[in-house]
Amino acid sequence: MKLTSKLAVLFVLLAIVPLSLVSFLSYKKHRQTIEQETINRLVSTTILKEAAINLWVEHAGNRIHMLASRPVIRKYAAVLASRDPADPEYREVVRSILEEHLKPTIEEEKGFLELFILRDSDGLKLASSDEKQEGRYRESEPYFVEGKKRTYVQNTYYSQTLEQAVMTIGTPIKDKEGNLIAVLAGHVNLAGMAEIMLQSSGLSLSEDNYIVNKFNFFVTEPRFGEGYALKKTVHTDGVKACIAGNNGVGFYNDHRGIPVIGAYRWMPEQELCILAEVEQAE
Repeated sequence: MKLTSKLAVLFVLLAIVPLSLVSFLSYKKHRQTIEQETINRLVSTTILKEAAINLWVEHAGNRIHMLASRPVIRKYAAVLASRDPADPEYREVVRSILEEHLKPTIEEEKGFLELFILRDSDGLKLASSDEKQEGRYRESEPYFVEGKKRTYVQNTYYSQTLEQAVMTIGTPIKDKEGNLIAVLAGHVNLAGMAEIMLQSSGLSLSEDNYIVNKFNFFVTEPRFGEGYALKKTVHTDGVKACIAGNNGVGFYNDHRGIPVIGAYRWMPEQELCILAEVEQAE
């Protein structure tokens, strides 16, 4: 009986040791496979969202440029730049620009918060879809200074006037000879960018995609947070690596302190960082 018991124990051990080894190797392999699949998906997400955001910005820039190229806009802008605001024709031209061009464009596009025309000499707002803004000066704003030369995109910033985050595009209005008449500019509604980031693959319950600027501020709302855009900063390892100009993947704690697998991608033209994360626990 003692020999039988010993043999039984030996057979059990001989069975358990290889089985345990195989189980461990199988677990390790499957864990690595899941990790790699997750990483691949997150990296693909950042690449696709970067492409979508670039197209979104390009579309907004093209829309501003096309509006500034309308012959009637050129004609009206020339009148505004050369007449006194007290002139009855001046006010009639302002009304025509607003009712026939600026306001209809905002209603059709849903992507602009305000469209306005700036005098080329000093950045005075000659006409604006938000009539309360007329008469204000924007001579030092990059979208005006650079917008006199070309279609220029001023990256995301917090507008004190609008009390929200915006991106502003400026473009020159020129006559037939190519002489500068004025600058057409538009505050772009970042809701479009937020919608791009909210689109999920649906493959993860904890997936979170958001954008951070070069000053560590959230630009779009993270899935697990509210009221963060340009009001709260984030300093995770993923954000730090991304703001340094890198694209990559990391295992780190997110803005809530929860361990995640994160992919990050730096967008140099917009000076923005795209992050896609999934909780490690999931």
